[in-house]
Amino acid sequence: MSITYFADDLYEVTLAFLNPLDPNSQDKARYFSLSEQFIVYLKNRPNQRFSLLEKRTGEIITLESAKDAYGSEYGDVFYGDEVYYDPIKDQILHATEIHRVWSG
Repeated sequence: MSITYFADDLYEVTLAFLNPLDPNSQDKARYFSLSEQFIVYLKNRPNQRFSLLEKRTGEIITLESAKDAYGSEYGDVFYGDEVYYDPIKDQILHATEIHRVWSG
């Protein structure tokens, strides 16, 4: 699932903006409406770093144990982070955790 969060609430992301961080990259910044689309896109560019920002969010997901329920180990992707696909782990990983602050 593609998710972002504000305070203790999680939101499904319905429109994503993926931007390559390498200025010499042949890839261009682009939008994705489905998480499956950008996951395939990242898998085809292993170890390349991108910034991933939410542009539109959908439904709110409120859970008391959000930290335990979501994460890259479960296939979830968080927004606001630098992301890349690690072919050895076969996961989308977060190189930074810019705004991921868990509370509660």
